[in-house]
Amino acid sequence: MLDGRAHPDRAHVHKVATFDPATAAPDNWLDDLTLWAQHHHKQDDPLPLLKCVVDLASPELAGDRLLGVPEMAALGGTASTLRGYISRGENDVPLPQAVVGGRAQWSRPVAVRWARRTSTSTFPPR
Repeated sequence: MLDGRAHPDRAHVHKVATFDPATAAPDNWLDDLTLWAQHHHKQDDPLPLLKCVVDLASPELAGDRLLGVPEMAALGGTASTLRGYISRGENDVPLPQAVVGGRAQWSRPVAVRWARRTSTSTFPPR
């Protein structure tokens, strides 16, 4: 992945102590990875990059944990209402985290956040 196409000058290394997950996602995480690799080489006795594991894991995005239209709709209305919102671009329905077999799927945190914002939601507003 570190084939010279990334631009580490556009990247930022975050510190765990000051990391804010609410900030926007990077435009190109390969830039960040390249910058990390440059910093890594400056460490005392660094592991070779081939022995380093960089893993981006989000358990809520595992296939068996994603929600389809029926499950997401159950949080904030009915499936037909949700499908209508999606087809008309109404009610700020978030983009799906995945589309599997032509079917949109969302993570539970995204679905719950959306449901709390909708007027038909069974959740109290935040």
